[in-house]
Amino acid sequence: MDPDMPVGVASTRLLVDLGAEFGVPPRRLLQGSAIDPRRLGDPLGEITARQELVVTENLVRERGDVPGLGIEAGRRYHVAMHGFWGFAVLTSRTLREVVRAGMRYLDTIWAFDDITMDCAAGSVVVTYQYSSLPTPIRKFVAERDIAATCVIYRETMGSDFSFSGIGFRHDAPADTARYACFFGIEPEFGAACNTLRYPEAWLDLPMPQANPLVNAGYNLACRKLMAERRSRIGVAGAVRDTLSTRLAEGIPDAAAVASELQMSVRTLTRRLEDEGTSFRTLLDEVRQTIADELLSSVHMPIALIARQLGYHDTGSFSRAFRRWKGISPHEYRAGLHPIAA
Repeated sequence: MDPDMPVGVASTRLLVDLGAEFGVPPRRLLQGSAIDPRRLGDPLGEITARQELVVTENLVRERGDVPGLGIEAGRRYHVAMHGFWGFAVLTSRTLREVVRAGMRYLDTIWAFDDITMDCAAGSVVVTYQYSSLPTPIRKFVAERDIAATCVIYRETMGSDFSFSGIGFRHDAPADTARYACFFGIEPEFGAACNTLRYPEAWLDLPMPQANPLVNAGYNLACRKLMAERRSRIGVAGAVRDTLSTRLAEGIPDAAAVASELQMSVRTLTRRLEDEGTSFRTLLDEVRQTIADELLSSVHMPIALIARQLGYHDTGSFSRAFRRWKGISPHEYRAGLHPIAA
């Protein structure tokens, strides 16, 4: 995630409250973050990922010696605190759809980690990478995020949901009772990666609160929120905004976008490289976002969507969409509108 990406204040507010319980005044936790304390009381308030990182560093510096501090934080990350993302997860039809929605819109709630999921030997393996984070906070963030994931699974699938394996890269503390009590199993410490595992067969388990119609609305809200936040960041944000507004008129090339932003193509390319992206990548992202929006309408034929996104034929669009989502546009629409499909 771009450190200047806007994020909600809920996570930071939780960290500040946790610190207060351990005797750390909010002013010390907010030191150096430039966060107005009043913003943490605004349910619609936003800060940047960079600011949340500063608060996290302050908390670990002040109370990082508390055993299982990350577990204590993660157990408080309930689904409902995640807004649209949380309700998109809760109303999914199966655990597989929970995972898809959770990963697709992760940027709306998780500030600075890289989560990937693979299936191997009959198990789902979720891996948490923190290579871009300062070393002193990686242990805390790993514990917090895996514990928070556990809470999310339990609140969506039932309190008896349990994992078949959990791994932490950091060494075991002197007392691991807090970990075993919370997770229901003894984690592996000193593991190669921060991971959690559960049986792959569980991906097709039905969700107790599934509602396809309501779910489609929450998915749409997540897409809009993610697109709106991304549109405010740097040159990449300006390119996304330009592509989004001009795509319906025809696919603008890099020269046209550079001209509109009053810079040369070479300067545009270099600025985007500095921000870790490219014109082609951004065009792909914008097409994917708009495809999501258009497929939410059961009335627009997929062939027309393909043309509107600048593809010469439906096959080209379908191949691109499968690359983005792993399924065809028809399958994706069927998940959004099972009755109409």
